[in-house]
Amino acid sequence: MKDRVILTLDIDLVNIISVNEVKQRMTLQVFMYEEWFDSTLVWEPHDFGGIEQTWLPVDKIWISDVTVLNTMGFMNIMESIRTPAEVIYTGKVIRSYPALYSIACDIKVEKFPLDTQKCQLDIASWGYAKDKLIIKFSNKSTLEHYRMNDEWALKVSL
Repeated sequence: MKDRVILTLDIDLVNIISVNEVKQRMTLQVFMYEEWFDSTLVWEPHDFGGIEQTWLPVDKIWISDVTVLNTMGFMNIMESIRTPAEVIYTGKVIRSYPALYSIACDIKVEKFPLDTQKCQLDIASWGYAKDKLIIKFSNKSTLEHYRMNDEWALKVSL
């Protein structure tokens, strides 16, 4: 990694799997999208038969260590498959994967059954200082993949 990396992060909510009032926990299924520029992965397409993109194993390139700080459990659903990252000849790297997060959530039930809960994902780099790995959240988040649930209504997306 060079002096600093700007990571664009997009989190699409797919499903609120459960809300556990007693354990103060909410479990979510999300699609994670990460984009950054890596100058060590730049090439000239005309030097490589016109190839403008490829896919590389994530264990062979730098990837971010972005994590959800308030997680009580995490599962990268595709980890055993080791989903590769897409690399464009300009050095742009795109990594996407589905994940399950169980997050700590201060659940208040005083107004049950008409209560509203506010839960958030506290996201940061685990090992890099804020000036070395700059996280920018994209404005592309949609509810395109969100599956409604009869038990609760989503008021605001992540």
